[in-house]
Amino acid sequence: MAGELYVCATPIGNLEDITLRALRILGEAHLIAAEDTQRTRVLLAHYDIAAPLISYNEHNRKQRLPVIMEKLKEGGKVVLVSDAGTPGIADPGPMLVAEARKRGFPVIPLPGPSALSTALSICGLGMTQFTFTGFLPRRAGERERLLMELRQSGRGVVCYESPHRIEAALASLAKVWPDAKVAFLRELTKIYEEVLVGSPGQIAAELKARPRRGEMVLVIEGDRDGGQERTFSQEQIREKVVVLMEVMDKKQAIKEAAAELGIPKRIVYRAVIDLPGRGKMG
Repeated sequence: MAGELYVCATPIGNLEDITLRALRILGEAHLIAAEDTQRTRVLLAHYDIAAPLISYNEHNRKQRLPVIMEKLKEGGKVVLVSDAGTPGIADPGPMLVAEARKRGFPVIPLPGPSALSTALSICGLGMTQFTFTGFLPRRAGERERLLMELRQSGRGVVCYESPHRIEAALASLAKVWPDAKVAFLRELTKIYEEVLVGSPGQIAAELKARPRRGEMVLVIEGDRDGGQERTFSQEQIREKVVVLMEVMDKKQAIKEAAAELGIPKRIVYRAVIDLPGRGKMG
């Protein structure tokens, strides 16, 4: 008998958010491969499930893959779970799924909770089309370039963030997409579940006044004009650059003004070409 790999969604917070089918399969499993065994043990203990458990994560997936394939070869029922939500979304699941399929083992989904779909369901923003980015890049320059590309696409955006990176993420968003309508969702389905809706600056101010912990999702409503149809008079552009030149050189001020106004850098350059370079150099 051929083994089967089940891809099982587990609760993102409330332990009651699991399907009856998922509980049955977990109870029948010959092996459960978990991204975070500590969190998975809490779930299994809650439902009195005593199936064998091993870790399968970003750091050990290459070493674990042969072990899991051998169990499938023996005809075992293997269940893949992430630390929370649906495996294969911003986690190491795809490698295991691809390898199982390559070797001819059935891969069976056990659908259920997902922070992505949960956030979309209660954010209240128009999201007929959206791009999911997982976690935004760590480096500010890469993060801002990506956000500008996403803004120009006209589609909505969903991304995950952590407490120690949320401040930087909102700062980048305020820089390249200052008037974005954003939903900040935290600790979904848990006791301290919270939803804030506003501009990047408004949400950043709220978090600065009272820092939050826990797992976070940002949902950004799409910019229908992609930031390309915004019009500013030459005088408005010049005023913005002049203010920025008080603290930086002209070249950097042009770049910053273009990002803040959401317009191409060439338009800013043409508006201030006759301005002498002054201000802080370097």
